[in-house]
Amino acid sequence: MVVRRPRRSPPRTPTQVLGQRVRMYRDAHGWSVLDLAERCTAAGVPLDHTVIADLEGDRRAEVSVQELLTLAYVLSVPPVLLFVPVGSDYHVEVTPGVLVAPDAAVRWVSGEAMMAGDPSPAIWQRAARPLHLYRQLDKAHARRWNAESELRRTNSDGSESERALARTQYSLALANVSTVLTALVEDGMTVPPVKDYTAADMAKLGLAVPPGVPTIATDEQALV
Repeated sequence: MVVRRPRRSPPRTPTQVLGQRVRMYRDAHGWSVLDLAERCTAAGVPLDHTVIADLEGDRRAEVSVQELLTLAYVLSVPPVLLFVPVGSDYHVEVTPGVLVAPDAAVRWVSGEAMMAGDPSPAIWQRAARPLHLYRQLDKAHARRWNAESELRRTNSDGSESERALARTQYSLALANVSTVLTALVEDGMTVPPVKDYTAADMAKLGLAVPPGVPTIATDEQALV
């Protein structure tokens, strides 16, 4: 038995994808082309309705970054979904002759993975490092928040063994936060502020609070 694979749709350029996606999301809002143009103008970036019509009709070859971001903002969609055909069966033509599958394109645009065949992988990895570190910081703070919530709970009604375990998990979570903050500061990047009691707990545990990390004043008491 011969199994025939479905024929893949022809690839599209990012601008062609953009035109199709703008129309799709505009229709989802129930807006006309004129409605969308008026909303873009109200957002501070005048886009004539004829320009949007040309974009949707594949009669416009170029779109500025400002226009792309404005359309994403007005349409309430992640910008990447306007030019990467996520969920479609066709590739996006990043440059003439360079075709990329939607899932790989999303990972590339978001800095999660380099393009296959990238001629300068070391340069790409250095350039993407800030994205990786900020993602790590988000995960570290999420872990800290969960550990903090559990410690507060056990301090209120937990057994001694539960409190001891919660304190250990909280200390490990703060150590993770400290490690990522230190890496960000050493790389010369701006660091989001931490809550004052979190910084106090880190200091009590002997964990590094890098110089220059701002704190936010709260009414919360330190947990350590």
